[in-house]
Formats: sequence, structure tokens, C-alpha cells
Amino acid sequence: MEGLAQQVLARMPLAEAVLYVWRWAASPAFLDRIYEQNRGRGFTRVLTFPLLVHLLADALLVRDGSGREAFETARDEGELPTSIAAAYGKLRRLPPGLSEAFLAETARRLRTLWPTGADRELPTPLGGFDVFVLDGKTVKGLQKRLKPLRNVAGGLVGGKALVALELRTGLVLAIRTHLDGDASEMQFIPDLVEELPRGRGRRRLWLGDRAFSYLEHVLHLGVAPDEFLVRRRSNVTFQADRKRPIRTGVDAEGRGWREEWGWLSRHRQPCVLYVRQITLRLDGGETLVLLTSLLQARRYPAAVLLTLYRQRWRIERVFQEITQVFGLKHLIGSSPQASLFQFAFCLLLYNTLQIVRAGIAQVRRLSPERLSNEKLFRDLHRQLSAWTLLVGPALTLAPAGPGWDPRTLGQVQALTPAQVRQTIRRMLQQAWSRHWLKSPPQIRRPKPKPKGPGKHVSAYRVIQQSQYKARTKR
Repeated sequence: MEGLAQQVLARMPLAEAVLYVWRWAASPAFLDRIYEQNRGRGFTRVLTFPLLVHLLADALLVRDGSGREAFETARDEGELPTSIAAAYGKLRRLPPGLSEAFLAETARRLRTLWPTGADRELPTPLGGFDVFVLDGKTVKGLQKRLKPLRNVAGGLVGGKALVALELRTGLVLAIRTHLDGDASEMQFIPDLVEELPRGRGRRRLWLGDRAFSYLEHVLHLGVAPDEFLVRRRSNVTFQADRKRPIRTGVDAEGRGWREEWGWLSRHRQPCVLYVRQITLRLDGGETLVLLTSLLQARRYPAAVLLTLYRQRWRIERVFQEITQVFGLKHLIGSSPQASLFQFAFCLLLYNTLQIVRAGIAQVRRLSPERLSNEKLFRDLHRQLSAWTLLVGPALTLAPAGPGWDPRTLGQVQALTPAQVRQTIRRMLQQAWSRHWLKSPPQIRRPKPKPKGPGKHVSAYRVIQQSQYKARTKR
């Protein structure tokens, strides 16, 4: 059996690398520390937080998102010391602060594994910035298992999160959450801005869509030495500075742009914040209007900022992939708390695959953008499923026994990031398949728009109303 395990592992370099990264970034001691610092009113009696995390990893990576199958298998093999209902209950009660810390702490560890020289190149004038893309995400598709939710008409939404994506690496570094899926994520901007790191002698540049263009938001994003570049909403008041001439030019696609300077205002407080506005006429008659605190037009040309803003779509791509590829489409838990933890967990899986993808690209001297996350995850799922079938559970908390190759799945928690990077690179020397390359772009026909807006109800508000009615009846 020991020889079989080593032979199987040698045939699965992609799974080998992911398991190695996972054992280093999500060790039991590390997860226990996160839980103790952020558990709120929660406690550990029998079912530990590291065990719950590894059961969810087994469900999402091996069992097509089926939490019940993962729990039942663990119970049959003696790894789950409680009932299945207790496991679901533990997941249902995890506090939002634990989900935030779980992603932030693991992302910080994974960030140290990013291969040297694999950063995405930014335009030369912006080389002195760390660019972060901000956007909100509502977790949808919550199941109606809880009693207050069973008779609710329409779809249910779980929690809401504000997400920060580092553009150089493509890693999600932090989130801020709320249990109410209908709440505004803008309230978390100050906390998220405070949490994200300043380092390596670079300033931070915040990238956001229309929702971030209100004055109260850009005042937080533009605190020196930080800068911002956001799309302007139509109801945001801009007063042009008549003393400065309007400049014009064309972008990389030959479309004309216009830039001017002026003030953002609020009610009874004119001329609050001096900004630069860039207006681009898009195809089809639509207009793109950007606001930025980068006032120096010669140092930061308008064409460069327009090109940078096009990179904002990467965070939308992350949301699409974690929903369709990493298992967020099928929620395991039935509460807003569980939906937020699964959301943070899927972001962790996404970050882990980005580390491995960047390592493969570096070994093959390719751009990471040429490799498909979906195809890599599909092969990873097949390899881990084969490993589980032939050898046993691939994701386990048990210490590596004599049958494991010490080069790969030994005790790696004490290794330095440089040692882990070197080992991953050695593993990925043999990990290659041409079908991991992205397919060429295809012309897609636009989907017909639905006749009416779909109805979604916040599960948090329904539960709060049910608890209020129960208290008033006493």
C-alpha cells in the first residue's frame, strides 16, 4: 500500500502541489489560532474548527460540493466524532468575523508563496502603485431549510461582502461582510482600507465602479498617500474648474476622450474635493466617465488610466469562477453565516489555484493568463477523486505516516515560504497538459433579457422578523 500511494502521487503532480500548499497554509494549529481569536460566542466541545474546514475542502474539491457526502464519509471512517446534524449546526453558527479572518490570514500566508517575477505588469507610469480592485458580492441561492425560510416566496440571498483583489497577483486579500444580503457593502470601506497592507515602498491605488464614486466613499479612498480611480455615477455632482483648459486625445482603440478638472460637491458643501475627470465616448452611444485623484495629466496620462480601468473586470471574473467552478453555486449551509464562510472558503481555493497556476506558468515560461482556471480545477478534481478512491482521503488532518513521501506530504508547517516555493516549483516540473491553455476567444450571442426582475429576499431579514414575532408572543 505504501508503494501504491507513492506511485499514485507521482502520477498526480497537480494534486501533489495543491495538497502541499494546503497543508502548509491551513495547518491545524494555524486554524485553531484563527478560531480562538475570532470565535465570538462560539466554543469547541467535540467538533474542531480545523476538522470542519478540512471536511468542507473535501466536499468542494472531491465531492462536487456535497457536504452531506463528505460528512457521511468522514463519519463512516471514524473522522467525524459528532452527528451530521451537529456538523451542519457548527457551520450554520460560524460568526462573520471568523470568515473574514479566515480568508485574510490564509491569503497573507499564500501571498508569501507567490513566485518571484510572476506579477502582472502595470503601465509604466503606475509602477509605483499597488492597485486594489474593490467590489461587492451578494451570496445567492440559499436553501430554505430553516423553519422561518420554508414558506418564503422567491429566491433567498445569504450575506453580503466587500472584496479587495490585488491586481498584480490576482489574489483576493481581504473581505468585509454583513449577514444581510440587502445591506450596502459601502459601509465597510474604511475598515477594508485600513486592513490592506502598505509595503514594498509603493502607494495604494483603489479601483472601483460607480458605487464607489460618492463623495463620502472617495474621501476614504483618497487619503494620502493613497489614490483612487472610480467610475462616476450620473447623480454625483461635479463642478468644473473654468480656470483650467480642457484636454482631449484618443485611447488605444482610437476613441476620443476629454479630461477636465473640478470639484466634487455635497449638499450645502460646494467644492469639497478637487479631482480630475476623464470622459470617453464608448461604442453604442454610452459614456464612460472616470474620477481620479491623480491630478498630474503628464505624469499619469488619460489613455493609461483608461487602460487600467479596463482591468476592473478581473474581479467580476473572480466572482464568476468561484460561483461556477469552485462550488459557490451550491451552498452547503442554510444560514447567512454559513453562506459567508463558504464564500470565503471558495476565495481561498481560488487563491490556492492562482499560486499553483503561476508556478506552472513560470516553469513553462508562459503568462499565467494563458492558463485556464476552470481546466486546472477540473483536472485537480479528477486527480483528488482518483487519489481518494485508490488510496484514501487526500485531505486529512492526520500526520503523514511512513507511507507518505516526506518530500511532499510530510510535516511542512515549520518550513519557510522560500522552502515551500522551491518544493512547489520542483513538483510542477512534471505538471503540464496542453489542454490547460485557454481556448481562443469566441463570439457569443447575447442572451435574451428576462421579462421582469427576479425576486430575491434576504434570509437574514426573514430570520430576524421570525425571532421578533416569537419574542412578542411571549
